[in-house]
Amino acid sequence: MSGLQKVAPGAPLKVSASDWNAFIDAARDFQNRASSRHVPRNTRDTQPGIVWVRNDTGAAINQMFAVLGLDGLAFDASEMVLDEVGKVIPTLVLKGVRPDKTKHRGKFCVLTGPVDAGKLVRAYLDAVTPARLFVPDGETYNEKAAFAEMDDYAASGKLRLRSACYGSAQILYRETTGTGEMWAVVRLGRTPATFPVNLEQVGGSQGTSTAAASWTYDVKDFCTDEKLNTSAINPTTAPHGWKRPSVGQMIKATRGLARFDKDGKPILTWINEIADQESCDA
Repeated sequence: MSGLQKVAPGAPLKVSASDWNAFIDAARDFQNRASSRHVPRNTRDTQPGIVWVRNDTGAAINQMFAVLGLDGLAFDASEMVLDEVGKVIPTLVLKGVRPDKTKHRGKFCVLTGPVDAGKLVRAYLDAVTPARLFVPDGETYNEKAAFAEMDDYAASGKLRLRSACYGSAQILYRETTGTGEMWAVVRLGRTPATFPVNLEQVGGSQGTSTAAASWTYDVKDFCTDEKLNTSAINPTTAPHGWKRPSVGQMIKATRGLARFDKDGKPILTWINEIADQESCDA
């Protein structure tokens, strides 16, 4: 293509067959490279707080502002895309899947619009966005709930948020103070470091004068009492950090502080378990 020359506006255009064929080959090569990974050419131009997400749910999503769980990168480092001058465009595309309340706690996005199965769409990750919000019935706290978490798709069948005492989305506005599903405006990316929880003793013993207590607990949401763990937790085993006396009776805990690990499982950092003491005779 070294013989190709630019043409001034209004000048007659004369193109040889070899030059025209070379131009077509170059254009086709660029189109193939730009579309080979199904990644938009303007991936780099996504605004702060907004990412590209691939719909990996297996079905088209027609809902506006649907909530999807995030399940890693859609493309690995070997699948980079080149732009028109040969520079690498990082394929910052995440997998969007149906939300699981444990796996995707704090790891979800809100889509900017409908999307077909396997296609890409922009999504809010750390930004202010409208979203569908579900407020459960029969719980007084819900009328004043200030936070939300993604709803569990397996239980609800809905790609929406659910009001929560402490969650990774802050509710800025809601359509009504009542219960049920409604429109809301939320700020994403506000997961608290630690939060209060209720504790229900489900196993173990109180200890004796020669043996340590061994209480185990279910960890529950402080406001809704929803169970957050999948199996009974011994707060003295890793990764939990609670310490008990080596002997003596302990009064079971009812409250605590916790944080979530990377897999959405609660880790207890403090509980109100105390030693059972008797007054001494005068």
